[in-house]
Amino acid sequence: MMLVAMVAMAFTACENPTPEPEPEPKPEGLTFEVELGEITYSSVDYKVTPSDLEAEYLCVLYDAETVEEFTRDQFLVENLFMELTEEARTSGKTLTEYMPEVVDKGVITDGLFSGLAPESDYYIIVFGVKLNAENEYVCYTDVVKTKTTTLAGPTLDVTFEIDTKVDGNTATYTVTPSNDEDVWYFYTLPKATFDAYTDPEGSYRMTDQSFLLYCMQMEIDAYRNAGYSDNQIMNSIFHKGQLTLQAKNLNANSEYI
Repeated sequence: MMLVAMVAMAFTACENPTPEPEPEPKPEGLTFEVELGEITYSSVDYKVTPSDLEAEYLCVLYDAETVEEFTRDQFLVENLFMELTEEARTSGKTLTEYMPEVVDKGVITDGLFSGLAPESDYYIIVFGVKLNAENEYVCYTDVVKTKTTTLAGPTLDVTFEIDTKVDGNTATYTVTPSNDEDVWYFYTLPKATFDAYTDPEGSYRMTDQSFLLYCMQMEIDAYRNAGYSDNQIMNSIFHKGQLTLQAKNLNANSEYI
């Protein structure tokens, strides 16, 4: 009996213990957590939390169709840097000089992308950037892509009659809505500009609606930068009922819409 007990104990002692689960590997380097907030038909709230609060990074929004055309994130990043280079050139700066104006650092707690098209897919793109040995900005992290879809926009049962008179380089528009209670927005621009932004084969490939929302947002930003309050901006660009408006200093022999 003693021998049997000893053998049993020996076998027990030789049993392999249950292996502990291996810890999940932690990502190396800079990482990002992107959280979506309120989504409307024309805007997306978001929050970005980097793992290193001192690191610089880019956070931009692209329409989903553009993003999904790139077979590799590297090509998407190269395209973005080309666009930033063009923006820098327009501002009379090099890309290295311009980048500090557009990079983010730390947590973005109240991010907002606005002027978006209703019922449209977008990606929030985030990646880390730094200066290399040649004093050029480069991407050095994985590209984080967060997809979101705007809601359906409100529909209004309203039409407009517009009477146009041109005198020299000034155009006078009399706008008559079918419904005096609905709020409306008016904008005029060169047709060539509109075509360039909405051309399906062009560089921007925006829908008509998304481009016009973009124009409205640009006008709002211009008023805000000039010190206007939100109420003053609303009173300046949104209208009700019949109204006569003017567009001045138009280019000669040019078509406008």
